Amino acid sequence: MGVLISWKELTGVPPTKAQVQKQLAPYSLQVVLLGLARLSAQLVTWQQKQNSKGELEAVRQMLPRYYPAITALVSARSDRVILTRITLLYVAKQALSVCPLEGRDVETALDDERIMTCCLMANDLLLGRVPRRDDRVIDKAASLLPFSNYLPDPDDPLDVARNLILIDEIAPRLTDRADYRDLAGEFRNATGFTPQTFCEFIFCAGTKFVTNLAEQNNPAGLVLTPEFFQHTRVRDRFEEFLRQYSITLTDLMIKHRRNSTLDDDFVIFQDRPLIEFAPNHHMCIDPGFLLDKAGRSFYWTLHNNTAPSQRKNLLGYWATVVERYAQWLAAQTYRGCGAVLDSPRFANNDEVCDIAIREGSRLILIEVKAGVLTATAKYSFDPKVLEEELLRKAIQGEQGERKGIAQLHRSIQRFQNGEDISGIRARDITIIYPMLVFLDRSFTSPYLSALYRDSFDRTSLLRRPKTTSPLAITVRDLESLLPMTHLHDLSDILDEYYRHNRTADGMIAFGRMSYAKIPLLRNAARGRDIVRERFEQFNEEMIANIFPPGKGNDHSDPRSEPLSLSP
Repeated sequence: MGVLISWKELTGVPPTKAQVQKQLAPYSLQVVLLGLARLSAQLVTWQQKQNSKGELEAVRQMLPRYYPAITALVSARSDRVILTRITLLYVAKQALSVCPLEGRDVETALDDERIMTCCLMANDLLLGRVPRRDDRVIDKAASLLPFSNYLPDPDDPLDVARNLILIDEIAPRLTDRADYRDLAGEFRNATGFTPQTFCEFIFCAGTKFVTNLAEQNNPAGLVLTPEFFQHTRVRDRFEEFLRQYSITLTDLMIKHRRNSTLDDDFVIFQDRPLIEFAPNHHMCIDPGFLLDKAGRSFYWTLHNNTAPSQRKNLLGYWATVVERYAQWLAAQTYRGCGAVLDSPRFANNDEVCDIAIREGSRLILIEVKAGVLTATAKYSFDPKVLEEELLRKAIQGEQGERKGIAQLHRSIQRFQNGEDISGIRARDITIIYPMLVFLDRSFTSPYLSALYRDSFDRTSLLRRPKTTSPLAITVRDLESLLPMTHLHDLSDILDEYYRHNRTADGMIAFGRMSYAKIPLLRNAARGRDIVRERFEQFNEEMIANIFPPGKGNDHSDPRSEPLSLSP
């Protein structure tokens, strides 16, 4: 995360959304979106890395009047950011609101400047709430959540492996349940593709926009046509796939103008990342959203193709599959000195949590949450809406059922009061680590760890064993940590993370629980990583299924060409 360079900072005048829309309104919607798509691909805004050199070059060529001032700001502070993923998406969404299908082309340097200055204005307008000195933790969290939700992660592609494990390996283990659902069959019936084929087609289509960088300087370089698949084994099926999972430019515009959404909510582009702007000609406004269809958005393809009356049941069932996955993952990859317990219980059969790991006198209690935050909670900048949803889904629960923080707190309280956990006695434990593991990483956005800590009343847990503050991580973090337990116990890894990532007030810093933040794991050899193994298997199967022997994509070297929003 960095500090955006804004229009007000450069000009002294705060912009308005009406000003952005007025500047965009004369131009063809197709031309504006193609230009923004080209910038997204060339600057790789959808990946987690700052491209200061590329951003400055874009400014030099298309905003020459502002180049000296912006260069000075970037030189003064290395964390200054000019063009981000959400900057371009914001401008694209405003273009959907006002640009006509038949409008002006982007032909001159002045045209480039008029659209590019909209990007600088967007950096001001993206902030839906102005921070104040007296902001509470929830206020700060609501201010940053819309931004952090669109920050990509280097390991995002691994989500496809998890999804395939969930469908192929975990879901069939639930056949003895009365509410069993054949998720693979439901997906195939809903989409016309097996989960494997669907993910393969997503990745194959995505290669058009993330490889062959030299082509991006060609007017047709970022346009997907059926010819792209002419040497594959599945050309006809690809055309069927594109018909189902793309949207025409006209339909996209109508859909957006018919349904008003929050300015920072880009689901309109996430839902159908491929836009057909001419017959059999597709653009991609954000390659990350396309690849994400096989990743974080995979479940929602099934969800949206399920009858509305069945969706709530499906979401609950998916949560159960995710919980079973976490238990299976721990059993398969944990190699520490301790023992893993699935759904440990008190003597009266009440469940303590989803997973417990006992390492000598240390006990880790893990609660897995597969719920999701709604778009309103994520993008409204409204602390009240966010807080109410967090209370229901992560902190307290509802309808008399404790969830998340409340469940862990109550379980620890009962343990301290003398109730054994699956034969484990409190007097044999010296320290307890409560942990929340979220599938939706929005729950681990900035400041939310402080909210969980403040909601976890440690003053009522003063008996032995000692209890740490709750730690909130993602499923991906768990997948990353468990393979390292062949070298270090999980509790040692957690101690190291606490030691090196706490702020002055004891809050755990925001961010992925990466090895870089845990000195104990730096340069350490990874143990068995099932998720990475499954992703490698997926890659091999995709190549075998899509391409004839000896065929593949030509990965050309990128070249430097003049930048412009004009095709």
